[in-house]
Amino acid sequence: MGMPEHDTEGRVLCAEFDTFYLVTVYTPNSGSELKRLDYRQIWDQDFADYLKTLEQTKPVVVCGDLNVAHQDIDLARIFCSWLASPSPSPEENPKRVIEESHSSNSR
Repeated sequence: MGMPEHDTEGRVLCAEFDTFYLVTVYTPNSGSELKRLDYRQIWDQDFADYLKTLEQTKPVVVCGDLNVAHQDIDLARIFCSWLASPSPSPEENPKRVIEESHSSNSR
């Protein structure tokens, strides 16, 4: 992403094709007890800004692990995890990113 605070984790790969960008991502987890929530909120905004910058020149396809549940259906084991629940806050809500000109087509 061109941001040292994020790039050292090696979580984003971007391939440029003639007509679009393909971005694959492993989004940082907020961690048990949400210990990394502050970093995660910064990451989410910076990643959204990164995608917007790419979109200024051509369409962007994003795939990977966003490490967040948009709805209950997005949880692999809703009954097994004490922390499993859809996004608890707007900062962690992928709906915000999707509504900013993106769409989700898989679960």
